[in-house]
Amino acid sequence: MYGYIRPDIGELRINEYRRFRSAYCGLCEALRQRYGVLARFLIGYDMTFLALLSLSPETAIEQRRCVVHPLRKQPCICGMTELFDAADYTVILAYQKMQDDAADEKGFRSIRARLALRLLRSRCRKAAARQPKFDENVRQCLSQLAAVEERGSASLDEAADCFARLMAFPADRLADEMQRRLQSEILYHVGRAVYILDAADDYSDDRKNGRYNPLCLRFGSKVMTAEEKAEIRATLNLSLSRAMSAAALLPESAWTPIIENILSCGVPHVADAVFAGTWKKNRKNTEDL
Repeated sequence: MYGYIRPDIGELRINEYRRFRSAYCGLCEALRQRYGVLARFLIGYDMTFLALLSLSPETAIEQRRCVVHPLRKQPCICGMTELFDAADYTVILAYQKMQDDAADEKGFRSIRARLALRLLRSRCRKAAARQPKFDENVRQCLSQLAAVEERGSASLDEAADCFARLMAFPADRLADEMQRRLQSEILYHVGRAVYILDAADDYSDDRKNGRYNPLCLRFGSKVMTAEEKAEIRATLNLSLSRAMSAAALLPESAWTPIIENILSCGVPHVADAVFAGTWKKNRKNTEDL
């Protein structure tokens, strides 16, 4: 999906890296089992983060080969409900993103998005049948976001809130009230961070192509100034701080240092690259674990 919510691999211990990779590969395997080999290409860090918030630290880690790693076995968590749920969410969000790209992009990118929609349509129907409430929530939140865009709102908070509520919805499935509130807080602010980073990352392209971006409407400059970047970085840091505060109240587990790494190191390092204008250029070199 977006790829902003990722760990800082260099700051993880070996066993922590292995554990994170087992969740990432587990989501990839869940996508394959439910939606076919091609669905593996939808794998992303954002939904991996969502899954590991609920995964039990006692979950067994297997060693498996796959199409991507045919020669060397990789750590993988298999058969967990949390990963299958994340796979469903991944397909639904990917389909909606392709719809957005098909409408907003031009030329090859629009054609590519339309082809992807044809491949994803039946898979999205299956995912929506498994997660009807999530699918409905996604549609409602994106409809509200479309209304914000139609009005040409320059409010970053208003636009980001729509996507943040979309991301927070999976927490509603939790039976424990405290866990539900904590995960909702974490996911809301993670979703808000994703929207802010995406808006900052796409600033120049959106301004050039006349696409909606609240930051373009707010600042209007050809490129964001240092002061403008600092202003956006401050509201991003506020959301990360809120997410970290909620994460600190989660039960201590083997996943704790990984969650802390993502929120305190991984996302801030991505933000550094986004505001430096190097993220898109270097992203392809950081995709594989």
